[in-house]
Amino acid sequence: MLRGPTDEYITVCRPERTALLQGLLPRAILDDFLNARLVRQDGPEDDRRVTFFRLTNDGRMQGRLRG
Repeated sequence: MLRGPTDEYITVCRPERTALLQGLLPRAILDDFLNARLVRQDGPEDDRRVTFFRLTNDGRMQGRLRG
């Protein structure tokens, strides 16, 4: 995730780290995912203002149910 003033530029990656989809996502949606414990932050924001998030077990299960 690359932090922006109102939106976040999100890249969703496959396990091998190739991009599955990417684009702008309102911060509120990411906050909803965090509050629902579907994703968790994976380390601090780096010097390029990039933050990584990973699916939680609940997030993986939800993805399987909807996929």
